[in-house]
Amino acid sequence: MCSTSPLGVLLASQSTGFDSRLFFKQDSFGSSVYTSEQLNPGTTIVSCPFDYAITPTLAAKALHNFQNLNSDHQLLTTYLALHKHEGIDHGVELQHQVYVDSLPTMDELTTPSYWSEAELSLLHGTNLAPAVGERMQGWKEEWEEVVHKLGGIDLTWENYLWACTIISYSKFISTPRSASESITSPPDLEPSHLPSSTQTSSLLQLQLPFSSPA
Repeated sequence: MCSTSPLGVLLASQSTGFDSRLFFKQDSFGSSVYTSEQLNPGTTIVSCPFDYAITPTLAAKALHNFQNLNSDHQLLTTYLALHKHEGIDHGVELQHQVYVDSLPTMDELTTPSYWSEAELSLLHGTNLAPAVGERMQGWKEEWEEVVHKLGGIDLTWENYLWACTIISYSKFISTPRSASESITSPPDLEPSHLPSSTQTSSLLQLQLPFSSPA
């Protein structure tokens, strides 16, 4: 059950968590969430404290010794990637190991960044081929810049690529920089590692938009 998974237990310890009717199941898409009974539209299926959301503000605070990481993407990606790096110290404060452990591994990702050369060759002649190449080149150049800025931390390309892929793979939305701001406020918004959600006070809720039996 989702509610008894390590992530579910962590959320429950903060008076939030998964709907008890949900369970994880391995399928052709990886690890997916299922329910054995129909859920009504508007059902909140998972909630978590806003303070647990991974935002550039949180990442900057965790990486406070590296204030030269000057873009939201660098902050989010580096913060996620360092959870995969063994023996981190340097004053880095990582708070999301349980969550990161629940994410797809490198072997489970199926985006073009993990395709073989033979698979990528199938894109030749399409407008997707140069787009994939440009994105990978951009990520690699950003990784080289981040490694230089981190100094003594040898952040590998494999871990940085994984984090970049996770961020692009997930559905990011603009969310407030603090729990006190309205989710609909237009100013001072930033990307956050969260699916589509609503915010009630300091709580983030993920709601089911339509009924879907198992």
